Amino acid sequence: MAILDGLSKCITAVSYALILVREQISEVLHEDLRMYNKVAEVRQIVDLIQSNFECCGVENRSDWKFYNDSSYPQSCCKNRQLEESFSDKECIYHQYGCLNFLEREVKRYLGYVIGSACTFFLLQLIGLHSMCVVICRSQSIHRWHNEGYISI
Repeated sequence: MAILDGLSKCITAVSYALILVREQISEVLHEDLRMYNKVAEVRQIVDLIQSNFECCGVENRSDWKFYNDSSYPQSCCKNRQLEESFSDKECIYHQYGCLNFLEREVKRYLGYVIGSACTFFLLQLIGLHSMCVVICRSQSIHRWHNEGYISI
């Protein structure tokens, strides 16, 4: 029973951590959008994220209106080739924001971590059980030897 209680507390803690991670990712992405036209490295990272995850903005492409009211970055275009330049009229924009995609990736890798932790926990439980069996048997053999039932 204590094991299930501990496991439920662990799941609750992981759920809470996911909420905090989502908020932190959102804050970082909004800051990156704000710095997009000011810092070249930020621009490259945002373009890479939007191109690879096929997303635009944090929640959706309208997030760009707060930071760049003239246009959207070309990395928001689905039909953009690497070296081509598109006008806003030719661009077919990614519909979804990057926050959901990044959150999904974090959850996926967090799933691997949780799975590994559960496997480690089960191995520890098996080891503890085996150790208890060995100790109980050695004590009974020792007791039988002292009572004269077994001669070693």
